[in-house]
Amino acid sequence: MEKKIILCMVLLVLVLCPMVQIRAQAVFKGKVDPSLDLEYIEVRYAVDRAQVGKIYNLGIPLIGKVESGEFQLDFPDIDGPFYLLIYQFKSKRADVAGMFIPILSHTFLMESTDTLDFNITRDGVLLADRSSPSLKCQMDLIGLNAKNLKDRISLTRSYRLEDTVDLETRALAYFQELQIFYDRWEGQIREVVRGHFKDPLPEIAEAILYNKIGDTRRMEIAAFGHMAERAGPELRKIAIRHYLEHYMGRQHGPTFAAYRGGAPGYASFLGQKVVYDLLVGLNLVERNMTVQLEPVVDIIGKRYTGRLYDEVVFAAYLDRASKRFVDEKTYSILTSRIRDPEMLQYVAQQRDRTVGGSKFYEFELQDQNGGRISNRDLEGKVVIYDFWFTGCRGCITLHRYMGPIKARFRDDPNVVFLSICVDRKEEMWKGSLKSGNYADMGDTNLWVGEMGDNHPMVQHFSINSYPTQIIVDGNNRIVAMNPPDVRKKGEEEAFVEMVKEALERRR
Repeated sequence: MEKKIILCMVLLVLVLCPMVQIRAQAVFKGKVDPSLDLEYIEVRYAVDRAQVGKIYNLGIPLIGKVESGEFQLDFPDIDGPFYLLIYQFKSKRADVAGMFIPILSHTFLMESTDTLDFNITRDGVLLADRSSPSLKCQMDLIGLNAKNLKDRISLTRSYRLEDTVDLETRALAYFQELQIFYDRWEGQIREVVRGHFKDPLPEIAEAILYNKIGDTRRMEIAAFGHMAERAGPELRKIAIRHYLEHYMGRQHGPTFAAYRGGAPGYASFLGQKVVYDLLVGLNLVERNMTVQLEPVVDIIGKRYTGRLYDEVVFAAYLDRASKRFVDEKTYSILTSRIRDPEMLQYVAQQRDRTVGGSKFYEFELQDQNGGRISNRDLEGKVVIYDFWFTGCRGCITLHRYMGPIKARFRDDPNVVFLSICVDRKEEMWKGSLKSGNYADMGDTNLWVGEMGDNHPMVQHFSINSYPTQIIVDGNNRIVAMNPPDVRKKGEEEAFVEMVKEALERRR
């Protein structure tokens, strides 16, 4: 009888086991050398296109504490590929921070069942053998990136572009060698990827390949954009002429022709290429001019169609909208032409939150005196909100340029200049206030608390570029997010006019 019961139980298990499926999950774990004194590892992960495009700010935060020399982060609710950014390694020792820099500047594309397994020692961050081929491939690409960045710095220094004697000859030789350098870098990326995957490349391998090519080519064109804006007069002219002859309007041949979509990094490069084409063209007229989103969208519409249009215009929107004013006309073009439902939903949501006339976010935050300030305290006032963080050079520059504008409205009680700091530490915020580099003590100065840029107010507006300004009228309605940038020539008066118009509304 006992044997029959055991046999029935065995048969029952055999029948039920196929019905009970244990779902594998993605894991990020590792072992840590105790002498490094690592306290925790913080990551951001992204599962939708907006999060991927703004992973530093919109990515979902997760912290893994290091206990007994080990850490583990689980991602149980993810059904498909996702992106993982290692945001910071928090150590009690300042001397170990540099060893993590190569890892911190990259995102990993992971499958929903992948295990990213690190061995962290004084010799660096190594990948354990248990990690998947795609993760091993990406670690090799990180190593390649670190090596080539050092080589590029050495290459640039060898041409002594700061020396104006016979500059044109040296600059043109440098630009030609730089093109060869980046072409070779793309070839090396292909070699690494094909060393881990067989043809035809699986979808994840193609995404890794094109993401990395996009990141690399973006660095290439950014070098010329930087020179067009900030180099001395002679080098600037040479750089602009070379860009016009060799880069303007051009894609990258077979690489572009073979692209089938699905790599946000490559789509971002194509969007940035349009921006730099415009930037270089504008700098033919005058340097330090602003590239707005509207002409970028117009050119993208002429260059791309279908899925590629959606990917590129969405990448450009994420980039430009975080820095520049987007008007209703541009939003109308975007929402009428984008076909991808997820992208369309995000753009429409941001339009409803940020376009002129939208209701401003309801908040209550701590001020520099320990009190609390909310929208209710600002009723009837035109408020210029300024979001900043300690260490932001652009924030320091903007504060300096805002001085004359604040002086123009100093005697108007209906205008309030309000700064919002996204530092995570209160003492850092207060120290920066005392420095006078970021805000005036006479302003209304608020702090979002320890959540930093994960605060719902920051997330609501998808702020991922600093400084960010928002002008709000006396009815708590947005006049402009990212109004005219007073650091740019000719933009100051346009900014002042927006404030004056907002004042007129309350009358």
